[in-house]
Order: sequence, then structure tokens, then C-alpha cells
Amino acid sequence: MKTFLAIVSFMISFTSIAASTKVVFYTESSYPPYSYTEDGQVKGVYADIIERVSGELSDYHIELVPSKWKDAKAQVDEGKAFGLVGAYYHAHDWPDIYPYSYPINQETVVTVCSEKTFNKESRDWPVEYNGQLVGNVAGYDGWLGGEVRSKKNTAYVNFLEVPSVELALTMVVKDKLDCTLFEESVFHWSLNQLSQRTTPSSEDDQLTHITSVIAGETVHIGYSAKAVENTSYARDFIKKLDIALYKMDQAGVITDIKKGYGVHQ
Repeated sequence: MKTFLAIVSFMISFTSIAASTKVVFYTESSYPPYSYTEDGQVKGVYADIIERVSGELSDYHIELVPSKWKDAKAQVDEGKAFGLVGAYYHAHDWPDIYPYSYPINQETVVTVCSEKTFNKESRDWPVEYNGQLVGNVAGYDGWLGGEVRSKKNTAYVNFLEVPSVELALTMVVKDKLDCTLFEESVFHWSLNQLSQRTTPSSEDDQLTHITSVIAGETVHIGYSAKAVENTSYARDFIKKLDIALYKMDQAGVITDIKKGYGVHQ
């Protein structure tokens, strides 16, 4: 009897999943603790939020695909994916991504510098970084409203595009960069991971610290304008997802997920 009930339960569950509509979201594959891959699986704060909210939507099933940021954004721009998880609000200069979801996080953009460059006193960005070589991780074009290399910033700062978060931090430690732009929790995560994997190899290795808090950005799911226009269920899905995200936020679920990854803002 138990075996029969188990089979029936499985069939009901399978039928429910099969009957739901699959919605494809893309996200960054190397942005821990928010979104990253490990053993071929997408993990992190945003992956956990999407998994949880997907379980609240009986009519839909969200598939989250990890990718390099530029590739992920291109999939959404072209309408090949329905949404981009982890997007700052860019309606002013990303015409192919609109609308945006209820916010799922608040990220904080900071400068991280070596003690050789600056002491721990807070600095005024960008004026007090005059002549400094500052790294910016390739693909993170959302930082500072997409205007990292604005006339205001480049009047003072010399920028160097760096392929990865880990390399940017390592270059500051090794005195190859004066400073680098980071998201605050990404910095703390990366510094912790770097310290666990390596020991100081030289007396010249630099200690690092945050010297400026530059901007705060709300984080959303940015929807593909093309997919929204061409999908019959778009309005229903977006409304139900926003309601589910709001309820999760009010219940403290999103805060608990973030705390599980050491994110406390």
C-alpha cells in the first residue's frame, strides 16, 4: 500500500512539474557570494532566492542558467531568455531590458585599496584618487550606473580593466594596482577565500581595506523587453513573481538567505 501511495504521489508531483510553464533566467557565473558555479551547479544568494520563489509559483518553473555577465545580458537583450537575475536598474541605458522586478537585494559599491596606497581614513571619490591606478572587473558595467569611466571619474582616476574579481584583489595585494572597485560583500567573500587558499608569499604583500563607499544599488530581475512583448503569460508571471518576492521579503526569508552567505546589509 505504501509503495502504491508513493507512486501516486510521485506521479502527481511529476504531472504538476510537467504542466507548469518553464521560464528561463540567466545570471552571472562568477560573482560570489551572490551568484557562482560550483561542481557544475549555480549557487549563491540569488540562486537560492530564485529556487525559493520558483517553489511558490505553482503555474511556473524557473530555470536559472549561469553564464558570463556579457553573454547572459546578450541572451536577455535578444529575447532568448526571459530575465537577467542580479541586474541594477538600467532603464535609462538598457532599452532591451524592461521592466524590472521587486528588488531582491541592495549592493554597495566600494573602493578597496592597499595600506601602501591609503591609510584607513575614508576618502572622497574620485577627487582623492587623483593619479591612482584603479581596477574594474570586466563585465561589471552596472557599477556606478554604468558610468565607471565617466568624464568626472577619468578626470582623476586611471582605470584598468581586470578579467576577474580574484585577480583584481590579488593585484592590489601584490601592489600591481593601487585600488579596485568592488561590491562590498564580494570583497569580504573574496578576501576570505584568498586568505584560506594562500599564505603571504612576500613581505611586500599589501593588506587591503575599504577606503570609500561610492554608491548603493538595488538589485532586480531585469526582464527581456522582446520576450515580454512576445510571451502571452508575461504579465501574469511578472505579477505573481513580484507578489511572491514581496511576501518573502516581508517574512524575512530573503534576509535569512543572505545571512547564510555572510551578507548582512
